[in-house]
Amino acid sequence: MTCYRCSSGRFLLAVLMSLHVGQRVIGTGWKMVNGHWLNWFLLLSVMYKGVMAPIRIEVGQREIHFIPGRNFTLPAHFTLDPTDISSGQKDTIYSGTWSIENGKKEIVECLKDKNNWKDSMKERRGNCKLESSSISFTLTSLIPEDAGDYDLELVSEAGEKETTLFGVKLYESVSKPNIQKNVEKIEEGINFTLMCQVEKGTNPQFTWEKLVNNGTPSILVKDTILTLTHINSTDCGSYKCVVKNEMSQEKALFNLSADDYPWCQKQNKDLPIFVTIGLIVGLLALICIIAGIWKFCRRSNNERDLNAVDSVEQEEMEPLRDAVRSAGQLVSNEGPSEDHNMTATRALQ
Repeated sequence: MTCYRCSSGRFLLAVLMSLHVGQRVIGTGWKMVNGHWLNWFLLLSVMYKGVMAPIRIEVGQREIHFIPGRNFTLPAHFTLDPTDISSGQKDTIYSGTWSIENGKKEIVECLKDKNNWKDSMKERRGNCKLESSSISFTLTSLIPEDAGDYDLELVSEAGEKETTLFGVKLYESVSKPNIQKNVEKIEEGINFTLMCQVEKGTNPQFTWEKLVNNGTPSILVKDTILTLTHINSTDCGSYKCVVKNEMSQEKALFNLSADDYPWCQKQNKDLPIFVTIGLIVGLLALICIIAGIWKFCRRSNNERDLNAVDSVEQEEMEPLRDAVRSAGQLVSNEGPSEDHNMTATRALQ
């Protein structure tokens, strides 16, 4: 870096730090005591890049994974000491050059008014934008060959330069997971863990599930490790590790069954008891319902029979009542006599 770019404050800070380090170096005679002089060298480098460098680049994410066919953008923000103490003029960023393969192959020189493309293939799929405090590089319809290390070099009007690096990698599908347990022999009452691992895959997400009796999975934990404490027969069953990312999904099973672990049979022995009790209760309830319906139907039939008998008797007695009424009228009209009495008696009979 040329000295004329140093501001007075930055220059004073550099001098003070140099004197302080010099004093420490002279005091120790350049002896590397617990790596002190190396630590100071690294600290000076960081202070120079972060405080005294005229151009400072800020990057949110240096490693980016992409999926073929999609787009990605490499963004960066920068700050610049605007004063050139030699001329008193404000300095600005003139250009930003993006390159690949450790700076050997230039892609585009990004300018404020236009872009000078070096790679015509990426020009058809790319866009570069330079603003007062930020710069971005975008590629569309990505292909696997776009993976690599991308360099950004910023150049100011005064000729100052600063570079930074981005890692662009291909987004990998997840591989078939592998389940490992932390104990060789699983016995009732112990604590043990299951670990789910994959050999490859970008940003894998892990989920542990347990398959219940109806086959519906029950989510236990979203992590690579599943811990079971004081295990007993209720913990027996099938456990599934599901691994997925934006490109694919894979799974693996771990069975904790009576075939391999005899203490799981307790669960199978206890199950018929509850089933039997449930069946008995259900049968009794069904019997009560049937008995109630039968009783209700029988009562209704009896009431209908009684009503029918009453109706028949009423119909049979009606002529007799008419005869009695007729005999009564005769008696009232002619007076009582033996013939009349005999007629009434016969009618009643």
